[in-house]
Amino acid sequence: MSPFSSTGDEIVPVTEKPGPFHIRNSNSVSLAAQVRLAGGEPVLLGNALDRVDDLGAKIELGLKEDILVLSGGVSMGKYDLVETVLKSLGAEFILTPSPSAPANPPSLAAAETPLYSVSRAIPCPPWSPFNSSSRPRLTSSAVPARAASSSRSQPHQTLHEKPGLTHFLPAHFEWTGILPEVCPLSWQGSGDIAALTHANCFIVVPADRQDIPAGEKVSVLPRLDVI
Repeated sequence: MSPFSSTGDEIVPVTEKPGPFHIRNSNSVSLAAQVRLAGGEPVLLGNALDRVDDLGAKIELGLKEDILVLSGGVSMGKYDLVETVLKSLGAEFILTPSPSAPANPPSLAAAETPLYSVSRAIPCPPWSPFNSSSRPRLTSSAVPARAASSSRSQPHQTLHEKPGLTHFLPAHFEWTGILPEVCPLSWQGSGDIAALTHANCFIVVPADRQDIPAGEKVSVLPRLDVI
């Protein structure tokens, strides 16, 4: 059983029309689908408000199951309360995220109350739960490829990424010779779920690298269902 909960006063159900400062709870749908694909049984705990009591009640309920997945509430803002609540329940953090983009990997905590359970805390933007949860379904090691000079929709110009972060960029690759050719997909940031539906791999841009011109050798992480 894998329960999960979204967090934040701004979150509304996907069936409701969001107001000016609301966000639809797309993460619940995405995570539930990925749990089922992995052979698990998702348990939706609902959305936790930005209050210690409400968040704590949902976390305590979720820790009764095998794995608790929490979406949002793990940044540095005033209402990011997930880590505080987990620590108050005796959870010990055994993994903290390393900088990457467009979404950091999850924090991982273990708790012994009421049973030994593992909790994953994932940042809120839709790329975060998808990227973090899908990595087990990617190849365990990067595959060499060549950056294509163009795609069906647009020419590939030099990729320029912010240094200091490991970037995982949505892309599409095809085997055209000894090395597959890979072309980055156009996307609009960490909320662009549509770009993910067209990606069959991720281009890995190391933290110490900024520019990747067309024709250069790159590393990609293909999805396991396409190789």
